[in-house]
Amino acid sequence: MDLALEESLENFCISQLQSAESTHQVLDEFFSVPRPDSLNILKAASGHSLGAKLCLASALATGINFVLEKRVFGNDNEKTQFKVADFYQLMLPFHFEGKTNQSAPYDQGWRVITKTSEAYYHAAIAFLKLFDLKGQALVDFPSVEWLFEQMGNKKAGIILSVNNRFTLEQLFENKGVDYSGSGPKVLLDGQYQDFDAGTHVVSVFGKEDNKVILADPFYPVKHFKSCVFKVKTKVLDSYLRQPAQGIVFSKTEFNFPSQHLRPIYIPEQVEKEIGRIRTELKLS
Repeated sequence: MDLALEESLENFCISQLQSAESTHQVLDEFFSVPRPDSLNILKAASGHSLGAKLCLASALATGINFVLEKRVFGNDNEKTQFKVADFYQLMLPFHFEGKTNQSAPYDQGWRVITKTSEAYYHAAIAFLKLFDLKGQALVDFPSVEWLFEQMGNKKAGIILSVNNRFTLEQLFENKGVDYSGSGPKVLLDGQYQDFDAGTHVVSVFGKEDNKVILADPFYPVKHFKSCVFKVKTKVLDSYLRQPAQGIVFSKTEFNFPSQHLRPIYIPEQVEKEIGRIRTELKLS
């Protein structure tokens, strides 16, 4: 990859590990009053264990920086207008559990995170409205190549759900990874830390020939490899969560086939509050 391109894209990257401190402060305040038990997985997390849970919000922040072509989001040690913590500060108060008049999957409430701490796509797409960006949730699409064929040459933020093995095998290249125990551990800040199994999220910037240019938000800031790197499209396909899932967002919507679009519902009060904050922050 061209060094200048790599460095320019690095300017958009957000590290989930370097977003934990400010997010922990937001969560401390949020949990100062009783909250649904299903959110306790965030209440109990801190440091590395919390940072490991921030992949979707961090990948989303990277994508927003990329689409807006400026660093509106930064890591905890930076002075920027937004942090990953702002996603949780804005969206968690809207987390609701209970019967509604909506069809499934919104008939049992409007949840912001799952019981395993993953952020829901509808919450991410609602958050994108703060920046006047239109998000579309894709499901069961054939391949990464198909995704780019549908988008043409239009610029967009793309986040894809992948198996956590992607980080171990592609970002870390199995360096600093200990597989000797019951589960893998990764070397961070001079110590081996547990690496949770499950799913992960990466940000995609574009494609060159048969390779995808992307960023993995799990990167430590001081690391042997750039957060931006290339992976062959077919290799990335092999890591996609099945059925394939992701979010594409831009200033305009794309004409994706309806069978690959996940229905998204955002309550009116959420829309109104995001609009109010957008006006208050003079983002309009």
